[in-house]
Amino acid sequence: MFGFLEKYHKNIRGEERTIHGSQSEWFSLYANVREKLEEFIKIIEQDHCECKCVEEDRYLGGAIYRNIHRMDELSARDNYAEMADYTGYGKEREKYRIYHRNFFILEEVEDEDGSILCYMLTRDFEKTRSELLHWLEYFKQEHQTVLDAAEKALLSKSIGKDSVGEIMKFL
Repeated sequence: MFGFLEKYHKNIRGEERTIHGSQSEWFSLYANVREKLEEFIKIIEQDHCECKCVEEDRYLGGAIYRNIHRMDELSARDNYAEMADYTGYGKEREKYRIYHRNFFILEEVEDEDGSILCYMLTRDFEKTRSELLHWLEYFKQEHQTVLDAAEKALLSKSIGKDSVGEIMKFL
């Protein structure tokens, strides 16, 4: 989901129109995304999350475990490490997620001689919640079609363009 939002957030919110679809379809998707973000946040806050990461990793033949180690390698690189506190949106947000292991927690359980007996894999639900809140903040902004309609209505009145610009900044 985060990858989808990183790639298409401007289209969903109507800031860009680079993908086919009517304004009403994009507005509907915008409303659905916002609703789902709120729903996921509520589920996490009510502590109704049950992580099935270990079972899923076994089913995938250890792919999640390998991906976490790959993310650890990537996060040591400068272009990822500098994204540790990134607050923006868009494709660059992916580096933030990779730096934070895509919000996984991996703990290796060792025996007395230091060999790994097993590993515990789960989601960092607090970081996931923070990421959902981050995206909700973006999608709580008015959809561009609403802003465009308001600007058009204001411009049709005998209000100066400077005043319209200030009102639009407020909106």
